[in-house]
Amino acid sequence: MTIYPPADVDELDDPNRPGWQPDPERDGYERWWDGQQFTRWVHRSPRPGAAFDPNWKRAFWPGPNRDARLARYGLVATLATFFVQAWITTAEVVGLGFVEPPVIVASIVAASVAAVVTIVFGYRGMKRAEQLGGKASAVAALTVAVVLGATPLSFLMAYALMGFQLY
Repeated sequence: MTIYPPADVDELDDPNRPGWQPDPERDGYERWWDGQQFTRWVHRSPRPGAAFDPNWKRAFWPGPNRDARLARYGLVATLATFFVQAWITTAEVVGLGFVEPPVIVASIVAASVAAVVTIVFGYRGMKRAEQLGGKASAVAALTVAVVLGATPLSFLMAYALMGFQLY
């Protein structure tokens, strides 16, 4: 059973900062460096993007990487707001007409904000992943947020080009 370090480690400014380092005793493994010495916490080195790797869960586990953890929450918020705004916008475009324009704009703005926040934490999580883990989690959140974040903006532009009043 793999034991992980405490989740509150998140200091990147210290040159002796804690983090996952290649295990000096075993190839293909990483050991937790606590800033002064190697600890008992060890695991196989994850291969980023290897979905069929037995250690794929470790790559998605954000561990002590606070930004990767927040990016995972942002991923859920991005997906939820994207589908809500897509449903609301589609209902208006196909002519169901049950939604007022301010609600449409608010849903599009909410989806855009969720995506931008997720992009920020996903990027920061990727930068910290080498030391703290959670690379796959941060990359997945960043990728989904970039792809789905472009859609609300295009909906807003299309809505404006169609000449609807936003008030």
